[in-house]
Amino acid sequence: MREYVDPSLDDEFNKIDSLNWLPFIGVNYFKEKYKTLIIGESHYVPIDEDPDFYNVKNWTRQFILKEGLQIKPWFQNQPKNSLVREIEKTLEGDVNNKLWENIAYFNLIQRLLPSIKGQDRPTYEDIKIGLNTFKKIVELFNPDRILFCGVEAAKHFQNLICDDKFQINEYKCPPNTINGAYPKSFELIFNEKKCICYFVKHPSMGYSSDQWSEFIHDRN
Repeated sequence: MREYVDPSLDDEFNKIDSLNWLPFIGVNYFKEKYKTLIIGESHYVPIDEDPDFYNVKNWTRQFILKEGLQIKPWFQNQPKNSLVREIEKTLEGDVNNKLWENIAYFNLIQRLLPSIKGQDRPTYEDIKIGLNTFKKIVELFNPDRILFCGVEAAKHFQNLICDDKFQINEYKCPPNTINGAYPKSFELIFNEKKCICYFVKHPSMGYSSDQWSEFIHDRN
């Protein structure tokens, strides 16, 4: 796995009690002049599968190796996960495996959800814990751009993030929805660092990558 994942922050990650899965860091992430951090939403247990299989510390990394970089033994020549495929299209304009060598990724919700059904959606408490965890790791990643997959956390972003260390400025966004979701964008300031945060509709269903790509690139 070390051939594909930068492990340099693992000791720091292991100090964060609320971080159940180690984030994925592409081997070229820290070489990038303009660094991108992608925030997924949740890990779900597929129907009829064993939850213990997904509770291993490296599961997020295995997910990206399988779905993004398509590395064996995890990759089994199956169609790409829709979230991964649409992220690639949004950020690159086409499918490009090398994207994952250059970005970092972790899931906001650090609780394994029992299924993808509506009643198992993340709760406010999940989001609160997730954003607190986000604050701890974002300083380690030091990104220039952050893409949140899902707009739910945007409702609580300012209230749960702002403190003596983190400040936020909200950008004016288009008043209309894209694929039924209101786009949100913020400037996040910490340690004299400024980065831009985008909240897009979760890319797993009913997602138009060209429209969300236009929203993001219009604000770069």
